[in-house]
Amino acid sequence: MMTLGNVVRDLEMVHKLARISSVRSPCQLACMLLAVLSLAISAPWAAGQDKPAEKPPAKEATEPKGYTVIPGRLPKSIIRMAQSGQVGNQTEFNNYYNALIAQFTQPERFTSAYDHRKDIRRDARTAYNNGTKQYHAALNQLLLSTLRKNATDAQYHPAARFNWMLIIGDLNEVEKLPSGTAKEKPLPAALPVLISVEGDETQPDSVRLAALIGLDRHATAGGIDDAARQTLVPNLQKIVARRSPPEGRDAEVHKWFQDRARAILKTLNVEVVAAADTPDAADGPEELDGPDGPDGPDSP
Repeated sequence: MMTLGNVVRDLEMVHKLARISSVRSPCQLACMLLAVLSLAISAPWAAGQDKPAEKPPAKEATEPKGYTVIPGRLPKSIIRMAQSGQVGNQTEFNNYYNALIAQFTQPERFTSAYDHRKDIRRDARTAYNNGTKQYHAALNQLLLSTLRKNATDAQYHPAARFNWMLIIGDLNEVEKLPSGTAKEKPLPAALPVLISVEGDETQPDSVRLAALIGLDRHATAGGIDDAARQTLVPNLQKIVARRSPPEGRDAEVHKWFQDRARAILKTLNVEVVAAADTPDAADGPEELDGPDGPDGPDSP
C-alpha cells in the first residue's frame, strides 16, 4: 500500500534529482512533487499519518466542500482581458477564477492539478506582458485572499489544500518573460502567509510541506527580509533541532521536513545545528547552542 511515508521518500528522491539536474524553477519542482504525490491519492492519508485513522477527526467534514461547476474552454472574454492586461469585467473575472480554484477539490482531478496550476501561471505571465499589468495584480490579489483561507480550512481535502498552498508559494510580483531579462520575483505579500502556515502545528503536514517549498523559493530569490527572518529562522531551527518526530508524524516525514528546513537555513546563511547533537532541543531555544556537527563530543 502506498503510504505517506513512501511518498515522502519519493519526494526526497525527486528533490535530489531536481538539484542534480539544476532544476530550480518552482513550477518544475512542483510538477515533479505532484507527480509523486498523486500516486498516494487513493490511499486514505491524513496529515502526518501513515495509517488511516480509525475515525475521521471531529473537525474534518465527512464530504469535502467546494464542489462546483467546472468552467469549460477558457472564455474569450477572459483571454481578451488577460491579453489587454486590464480587468474589464470584474464579475466574469471573479467567477472564472473562483471556479478554477474549485477544480482542485474534485478527486477525479487530483492527478491533473499541475495542469490547473499551469493554467493560472500562463494567465499571470500573459497579463504581466501586456498593458498596465492591472490584471496581473488583480489575479494575485484574488488568489492570495481566497487561497490563504481555503488552504487552512480543515473542511477541504488535504490534496486540494496542498495545491492551493503551492499556488501561494508560486505567486510572483515580477514575471520572467521570454522576451525580457528580468528575473522572477516572488510576491512579498505571500511570504507572511507561508511563514504562518509553516509554523502552525495544527495544519496537516501536506500543507506545511507545500509552504516549505514556497519558502525555499522565496529564500533562493533573496526575498526574505530581516523582519521575516525573525519569525522564520526560529521556526526552522526548531524543526532541525527536534530529534524525535512530533506526535502523529512518522520518522520519514520528519526527516523530509528537517532536510527542507536545513536547505532554507543554508540559503539564508544561518548556522544549522544537528538534531543528533541536541537531544533536548525541542524543549526550548536555549538548547540550540550544542556542538556544531555529528562528530561533537557527545557522539559515540
